[in-house]
Amino acid sequence: MAVDLTKSQSGPIGCGSTTRFSLCLAAALCVPIVWAADEPGTGLEEIVVTATKRSENIQETPIAVQAFTGGQLANINAEGIGDWSALVPGLVTQNNGSSGDQRYVIRGVNSAGAGTVGVYLDDVVITGENYQDGGGQAPDVLLFDMDRIEVLKGPQGTTFGSSSMTGTIRFITAKPDLTDFFGSFGAGYRETSGGGVGSQVEAMVNLPILTDRFAIRLAGSYLDNPGYVSNQFEQDANETKIKAGRITAKFAATDKITLSALAMVQRTQADALGYVNTTGYNSTGTGPPFAPLPANTPQYWQDIYAREPQGNNMDMYELGFEDKESYGTYTVTTSRFDRDFEYTRDASAVVSLYLGLPITTTGRSVINYPNDRTVSSDEARFVSGWDGPLQMLVGFFFQNEQRDFESHVVTADPNGYVDTDPTALLARTQDDTIREKTLFAELSYKFSDEWKLTVGGRRYDISDTENSAALVSFGGGPGAGEGPTLEFTDIGLIGRANLEYRPTSNLMSYLQIAQGFRPGGVNDQTAAAIAGVTIPAGFSSDSLINYELGLKSSWLDNRLVANGAAYFINWSKIQISEQATSGSSTFPYTGNGGRATVKGLELEVETRPISGLELGVYYNYNEAKLVGDIPNPSLGLEGDPIPYVPRNTFTLNSSYEWPLGVASLTGIVGAQYSYISARVGELQTNPPTFVETFPGYETTTLRLGVKRDRWSLLANLANVFNNTSTVADTTVQQGLYPQANVINRPRTLSVVFRTSF
Repeated sequence: MAVDLTKSQSGPIGCGSTTRFSLCLAAALCVPIVWAADEPGTGLEEIVVTATKRSENIQETPIAVQAFTGGQLANINAEGIGDWSALVPGLVTQNNGSSGDQRYVIRGVNSAGAGTVGVYLDDVVITGENYQDGGGQAPDVLLFDMDRIEVLKGPQGTTFGSSSMTGTIRFITAKPDLTDFFGSFGAGYRETSGGGVGSQVEAMVNLPILTDRFAIRLAGSYLDNPGYVSNQFEQDANETKIKAGRITAKFAATDKITLSALAMVQRTQADALGYVNTTGYNSTGTGPPFAPLPANTPQYWQDIYAREPQGNNMDMYELGFEDKESYGTYTVTTSRFDRDFEYTRDASAVVSLYLGLPITTTGRSVINYPNDRTVSSDEARFVSGWDGPLQMLVGFFFQNEQRDFESHVVTADPNGYVDTDPTALLARTQDDTIREKTLFAELSYKFSDEWKLTVGGRRYDISDTENSAALVSFGGGPGAGEGPTLEFTDIGLIGRANLEYRPTSNLMSYLQIAQGFRPGGVNDQTAAAIAGVTIPAGFSSDSLINYELGLKSSWLDNRLVANGAAYFINWSKIQISEQATSGSSTFPYTGNGGRATVKGLELEVETRPISGLELGVYYNYNEAKLVGDIPNPSLGLEGDPIPYVPRNTFTLNSSYEWPLGVASLTGIVGAQYSYISARVGELQTNPPTFVETFPGYETTTLRLGVKRDRWSLLANLANVFNNTSTVADTTVQQGLYPQANVINRPRTLSVVFRTSF
């Protein structure tokens, strides 16, 4: 099945942004005008969230939070964060081309070091980390049998800890039903323009073992996402295959006490990263190191000498206890997150330059980063349900994290695979143990029907102990062995205050001041010694304070919802990536420096003007920039923008359902138009080769389907105009490898059939 609609990568010849926007708007509106003019509408779906660790209607929650139900995700054929993130003003992703390995950025706060956005699967902490070059950033959970996704914007550290510096993303799974037996099944086809074809399958069954007492829910999914990037070893090499399974159990011991359990596994595998080279190596031996690619080169090409396979295996487990008393709820959870990440890059050019080995023979090699990570966490909390104006949340949280990181440079054969008996040109290890103990509390007092004040705080005690070893020095000689044990400790207190004003039942405003932070850590001095450089032993915490004025409103019997927030963020002691050099080699490490501010505005407007028609408009403005020079001026000067942060994002989303008048069928049409303005790629000013500006771009998605009672068939055409703009870049060493750009996924068709029983 061919899906090529145009000959241009960026859109049809003569078809500008106005045309694309108009097409999206027309697709959203033309059918309802014909079929349902003047028909009265019903209200928008009301979503209950637990963003404050209390169950509340999202419109009554006095923080900036958005949520998507499992049904809404299915209606747009969402499989990962890239399918829904454009609907969240202030949320962008920084993708290095590897599936399930990207940085989430909320409200423009983005830099080196640990993630700034907390990520949870139910109560399992799955937040990514990025202390090393070898991936391991935020994982992308395969979206199947979900109850909802919650996106909390602004610092959430008082309730969700250090990782939630500027926000939290919560993937909430569907829970077992104690009463009814039911299930669902789905299957689909996928095809990417200029690439391959793929498929998807998902299934779920709910089993009440003891009616009203004990039930289990089984769910699984398989996604074969087509590849479109080719190299000398394989066509469509970045084809990504994801397998996931989940079992949840619920036992109602009494009418008040509930026990729950979850176990989920997800396996992701790809043969290549999703980047393309705009130039290739100059193989003539004279002239510049790079040259234009030959005229007959495939459209999406990687110029590499060794294969770059990627693997991302995740296991998530949780046990929960809940006791709902008349005066409040006690909750205890214990969870574990195991992640085994394999990140591989072609190292042939580095080996050839520094060791003088021929790039196509003895110098052909890869650098491999096996990264094993285990996060165990426990939380006990009490949420009051008292009669009266005073309410309380109090809890204790403990987390133990073990990170075992390795870095290997090994030789590869002419087919690009690691040699059967490889020569090790570098081998080092780094093991970290991070412990976090926190106590958090929150008090709220309702002065009247209109006014409520909430204050909260979190005291944290975090330690990081690191042991590293140099097993093989660069070039193949014996390493220096184990290095010294390094330690870092951070103890502190953060807080937030929220003043809520509710003049009517459908209108609320709030003023919030909240702090967020990331803990510091240690730098791998053993690895630096291999490179012959000296680096600082560690880096300190960075922190921010967020000032926010928000408004939430609903009108016309909840047929129109308009929410917004204006915010100002003051960010200090920014964690940055620095470079130490010996003159012949460089080594990256994490340091602190500079200060930044973010001024922003986010708006969400959703409406259901007539029955079956839903429209949504989402806009964000972010001015995120340095307000002081970083001590090393080559890393950033006053006025420089924060990397990967667009100043403007805008999305128009629409869907319409109407009775076809045949066999009780319902028709479905929808469209989405998104615009993201330009971003810069690095927080570095000099040399110029370290800076890339990514142009603004637009994408349009069209949807068409039909459903009846217990089944549906939905076709989704994403990136209709095949806009393959560059959204990020990735490299092993800047200036030594051809420019490698991560692009928008080309136009992709997905057709999914779902049924329930």
